[in-house]
Amino acid sequence: MAKFFKAFFITLLLVIIIAAGMLVFTVSKLGADNPSDILEGLKASNDNITFLLMGADKLDINSKKSSRSDTMILFNFNYKTDKISLISIPRDSRVSIDGKRNKEKLNHSFSYGGPELTLKTVNEMFGTNIPYYLAIDYDFVKDSVDAVGGVEIDVPMDMQYTDEWDEPPLVIDLKQGLQTLDGNKAIGFLRFRHGYKDADLGRVGAQREFVSSFIHTLKTPRGILGVPKILNSYKLHTKTNIPFENLVEMGKNITRCDLSNMETMTLPGNPKYINRISYFIYDKEKSRELVRSLGIE
Repeated sequence: MAKFFKAFFITLLLVIIIAAGMLVFTVSKLGADNPSDILEGLKASNDNITFLLMGADKLDINSKKSSRSDTMILFNFNYKTDKISLISIPRDSRVSIDGKRNKEKLNHSFSYGGPELTLKTVNEMFGTNIPYYLAIDYDFVKDSVDAVGGVEIDVPMDMQYTDEWDEPPLVIDLKQGLQTLDGNKAIGFLRFRHGYKDADLGRVGAQREFVSSFIHTLKTPRGILGVPKILNSYKLHTKTNIPFENLVEMGKNITRCDLSNMETMTLPGNPKYINRISYFIYDKEKSRELVRSLGIE
């Protein structure tokens, strides 16, 4: 399940960044006299950008009912090498949270103080000063797919699944074959977990196919016209302190990256029960060494 959420929210993240990058292309197509002027000042001050990606466990991450973050990933993008590096941080990591007497699970910090407190907690874990965070929910993908008129996908198998306890209830009913998925069907395609011959690898491969098809659709006339709607959904279904110009700069670069070569790592450590509660005990020294190896300070 954890691997699914990791891949799923990476998909969301790439949609956001790519849509931001397409903003420049959109303006040029809609009549800007000199599109290159838009790029003035958009270059990042450093050779890379790092931020904490969080996927909230509620559909509306801006709602007061939002509770905990299911997914936390350190995202690092190097502008010189076009390399994307991801460090997955287990949500059950046992950490000290500002204002709390005892150590708790990392994802509790989101309910106590939102993404700001979670970022602060992560920085204290690694001895870093990462300035940015991005919290998202999966309604953003639904809106984005609808905004571009659907995404063409070759569904590898019949997909049927129902979860009446989900909020809202999840119903997946897709037939095998090439078809254009609307927003709701795209969510079902991305969330479907069963039946892949190579399990997690097959599911991740399907999600990569979705990202590739979405990028292709964004570059079509209907995709270009849908970018303003995507950016409006971005405002509703994300919470971030990343300057928009940084997202645009990343988007311009990521569209030329080989997404299959993303470097993915998991924080070193081991699971352990303490007082009948399951935690992940991360190795402090090895974790900090891993973070430093990517040039994250």
